[in-house]
Amino acid sequence: MNELQVNALIVKTRGKAYMYDVLLEIPTDKKIYTINKDKIDLHEKISCRALVALAYEATQHFGNPKLVYAYDGSAILYTNVPILGIEYVIEHQRLTHELAKSYRHDISLKITPTTNHHVLDLDKKIESMNVDELSEYKRFISIGICQDAINRGVYSVLDQSSIFSLEKPKITRNGIEFRAGFSKGVNLVKNDAEIKTAFIIDARTCIFYKSQDILSAANEIGIKNADDFMKGVTVFPSYNPHRRLHFNGFTGTTPATEKFNNEKTGKEMSIFEYFKEIKKVSINPNVPLAAVRPRQAGTFPSEQLIILPYQRVALERLDSRLVDELHEANAVVPNMRYRAIWEIIRELRLDNLIMKAFGLEARPEFIHTPSHPILRPKIQFGGSLAQPRDDGIFRDPRARYVAPATVNKWVVLYSNYRVDKNIVNRLVQNLMEKGKHKGMTVTPPVDIVQVDMRNFVEKTYPKCAEYMRNGVRFILVIDPKEGSETHKAVKLIECRYHIVTQQLSYQLVFDCVTKNQNVTLENILNKMNLKNGGCNYAPKFEHGAESLALDKGTFVVGYQARHSKIVPQRVSTDNVAVREPSAIGFSGNYARNPNLFVGNFLYQVDPRSDVDFELADLVTLEEQMTHMLRLLASNRKNDAKPHTIVILRDGVSEYQYDILKNQEIPALRRGCHKIDPNWKPKFIYAVTTKEHNTRLFEKSGNRISNPLPGTFVTEAAVHKDKEFIMTPHKALKGTARPVKVTILLNETGVGLGGIRNFIHALSYSHQLTCAPTALPEPIYQSGILSQRAHAVLSAMKEYFPNAVPRQQHQYDIPMLNTRLSFRGSPLENVRFSA
Repeated sequence: MNELQVNALIVKTRGKAYMYDVLLEIPTDKKIYTINKDKIDLHEKISCRALVALAYEATQHFGNPKLVYAYDGSAILYTNVPILGIEYVIEHQRLTHELAKSYRHDISLKITPTTNHHVLDLDKKIESMNVDELSEYKRFISIGICQDAINRGVYSVLDQSSIFSLEKPKITRNGIEFRAGFSKGVNLVKNDAEIKTAFIIDARTCIFYKSQDILSAANEIGIKNADDFMKGVTVFPSYNPHRRLHFNGFTGTTPATEKFNNEKTGKEMSIFEYFKEIKKVSINPNVPLAAVRPRQAGTFPSEQLIILPYQRVALERLDSRLVDELHEANAVVPNMRYRAIWEIIRELRLDNLIMKAFGLEARPEFIHTPSHPILRPKIQFGGSLAQPRDDGIFRDPRARYVAPATVNKWVVLYSNYRVDKNIVNRLVQNLMEKGKHKGMTVTPPVDIVQVDMRNFVEKTYPKCAEYMRNGVRFILVIDPKEGSETHKAVKLIECRYHIVTQQLSYQLVFDCVTKNQNVTLENILNKMNLKNGGCNYAPKFEHGAESLALDKGTFVVGYQARHSKIVPQRVSTDNVAVREPSAIGFSGNYARNPNLFVGNFLYQVDPRSDVDFELADLVTLEEQMTHMLRLLASNRKNDAKPHTIVILRDGVSEYQYDILKNQEIPALRRGCHKIDPNWKPKFIYAVTTKEHNTRLFEKSGNRISNPLPGTFVTEAAVHKDKEFIMTPHKALKGTARPVKVTILLNETGVGLGGIRNFIHALSYSHQLTCAPTALPEPIYQSGILSQRAHAVLSAMKEYFPNAVPRQQHQYDIPMLNTRLSFRGSPLENVRFSA
């Protein structure tokens, strides 16, 4: 029998740890500069660690030979024995060569007991800890286990959940470098009555800026893209390494052409002359100058500004090629990931003296968990049932759709270059014939017309306005290129004219027609049926989930919020920075067919000024709940005011669960109350996430592989009363990342096993392909919808900038929702996002 292993180590704790605030300052004649500010980068954390280590040695272990410490590199330090506090001045001559390059003065270190939770009782039962105690307990374990490896210079901490190697990067080119490391986390697991602590480790690679001068970096990246790619990166002048500046872009001038009045000499001079005569620094007069922040610092020769090491590149700044390359670096097959994690464990040296002094014990052994019988749901097609295979696939090419659509009043638009009209006509004929086989009614299109794809908006949008007036419901667009720039313009048609669109590349159409590719034709029809109100198939809800079956009236809602990837400084009106709105994607089974999930998106003010996670606006959440319930009543009167409502939420972390319980769930209830104050539906509220570090490995002898689709972990590595982990899908590449599900509320009589099988079956509701998705469909779809919101807003700003609603340099959110969202549109009731 195969063995299931989880990349988690059980941790035992004993004794006490003592928590202290750390303050590192540089006192000068003019002001006191704080080194360990609230937000410091990896390089500064390395410096802070080195400074604390110097003081530790100079003070004979802070006055106690038995004292060891664990330090987060910023403001929190833990010790194994109590101290009254430390005040120590690190004299400049004691600094290492590297530290002396960053700091020109003596440095003051103050270590004082924290006002809250100064003593961490590691013997205290986890279940008796309050939220704050539990948070500090987890942070201490996360730092304490890694401290020895950090002291030895093997790793450095980037943030609370990520550690990266300081050794030679894996790849260095194009101004960036790939660095290996690992993600970590602390989970609480419960089997019987006892709650245990598990330390999670997963191998990871991230992209960092290469430390070099700005000009060299720009040449490697490409000058045209350098401003956006490096904006805000921390730099220092090569002749003054103590100084910290932030790159703000190239000025378009050179040291030879840029001139200013020197207040000291009273004469006008060029930047080149200033550096040569005053700074005594030789520079190239013809290289571009760089602007920096703060603005008053002036401009600098780009060859003299050095990028500070160990700065991670934000994911939104990577182009599609680098995103793919990063994904490739992290899509490691199971046996390689398994070995990489064990190599990290060996480098941590879990028997080190620091862990022993703190009473921390972590056995180098993965958690073993029993495997459960795999119960994949049967799939209902029109007149037949299918049983998924071991890989999760359940395709039946002879099956009819469970709810076939009628496609009439539709048009085909195809490019006026590099597209053969005969191929287009053959595709239309094949769609009509195959659609009939699937049970659909596909009438001939009312128009098949060439369009100018190079000027799609200018030439085609007037036609779309006419189509809307004539009642056209569906537009099929055939573009000569895959991933064409016209895609966002095509999707904007849906917002402006409320006509569903589907876009195909001509190469796909050509191969489908000339090579008789039935699977491709079926995939096109799958989308076409959904976009026109049909439903392709439906999972059966069994094994304790029968009472939650969608066709028995259960109403399911999935939602998640997503921030824009656009940096606020790049979005401006009248030179005023404008923060992009956040978007919430909603999905629910309120369409005519109860097994079909459809949805919408709404914009909201981006909450990142106050909080740092994807929080839903409570008014928006309440109103949208009421709106979806009204749509449900309109589409299926017998299912109005359902007895059971299942809510799936994604995009939040464990420490935010109280916010969901105390704010978002009450908002959803208020949305129901607006329908009928006397109606009291039973709620199930579950959080799903793949943003975690847990991996599952199936081990058979020396063979390591991904678990089969439908594998569950319900004990040993989870809190068995409220959590489970599942892998509903087959990983197409690398190691599968399972879905973690936490049940925050269950007011029904359905047990955890029934809820588990219900949520698992929802992964078989995607409709586009005959295979399960990596997330339950309501969550998968809400994520797509929140992405769509940002895409169509970007398209609107590009093609119709004057139509973007703003008020006093901010977005007019209500008007934005009116112009781009589908509330009140027929598209709300179909799967337009397919």
